[in-house]
Amino acid sequence: MLPESVSNRTIELYRATKFPHEWQLVKALMTDIKAADTTLYLHLGRYWMFTNVAETPDSEPDNLCLFFADSPLGPWQAHRKNPIVSDVSRSRPAGGLFCNNGDLIRPSQDCSRDYGQAVWLNRITELSVNEYREVPIIRIDAGFLPGAVRTHTLSQNEDWEVRDGFWWISKWAGLNRNRRWSWRPDPVANEEVALDESSTALRQSRDFVSRDVEKARPPRENVGSTEITS
Repeated sequence: MLPESVSNRTIELYRATKFPHEWQLVKALMTDIKAADTTLYLHLGRYWMFTNVAETPDSEPDNLCLFFADSPLGPWQAHRKNPIVSDVSRSRPAGGLFCNNGDLIRPSQDCSRDYGQAVWLNRITELSVNEYREVPIIRIDAGFLPGAVRTHTLSQNEDWEVRDGFWWISKWAGLNRNRRWSWRPDPVANEEVALDESSTALRQSRDFVSRDVEKARPPRENVGSTEITS
């Protein structure tokens, strides 16, 4: 696992000792680097690291950089084309790479208007130690979740596809003033979620509080309403 460690200025690799609750630090793969949303991918016997890196300590990590190694433990070499993508609308990783109908796909975030506004799927057309090319093919907004305003993750394996969503919920939704707790159905997972009157969110002066959710479902060949084709 590569948890977010941008505040530490490191990229850290963890191993599960008791999955999924206990993890042990294996190694800091990189230090003195302001990097976000690091993703590893094994391709043709070589490990590839995609990560967004800040140009200066005070800037945002908006440039996608690529590194490669023979082992996930390194040593890691910087790609000669770095940064391989300098476009805030599709540089930042949004999940692990995956194959679809023979194409290698890299999910990325559209942060051009707001953080995690939408997800782009990019077809990688060339990946080698000397070259990197990709082509954006599909933009997925938050419309697949009713009422959602942002989405910034798409991950999948052979059994599951996971996306996330973000939307605003009134702090008074489902509130019963005569009880400490009231309940409302979760709009995505269809589970009950507690609203605590004493919580900070309910004492805020703002009318809305934000909440991130995840929705998991089996994968399908079509992504959104558009099939990935050549």
